[in-house]
Amino acid sequence: MYQIQNGVNKDQNPTDLPTEFSLDAVYPNPFNPTASIKFSLRDKVHVTAMVFNLLGREVAVLSDRPMTAGSHQLTFDGSNLTSGIYFLRFEAGPMSEMRKLILIK
Repeated sequence: MYQIQNGVNKDQNPTDLPTEFSLDAVYPNPFNPTASIKFSLRDKVHVTAMVFNLLGREVAVLSDRPMTAGSHQLTFDGSNLTSGIYFLRFEAGPMSEMRKLILIK
């Protein structure tokens, strides 16, 4: 079993590094009050992960920094937000994906 520390898998063997970018489904979804965002990076890239409400207003920045190749995890804490639908915009280098998040309190 690997240990996740500060979002980085410290025990990952270099031969086990991902061969491509992947963003897993947000879990759990719907969530209350936290959700995990797991992803894998093939190379060291700048990772930006932001959460927006339905009006397009930014409500949280989960990451805005370079990350090494490997498996990572971010946590979104929606305890200070109202129930509703939010969107995660995730960018890793040239890759960009969106995910819908449902917060139920």
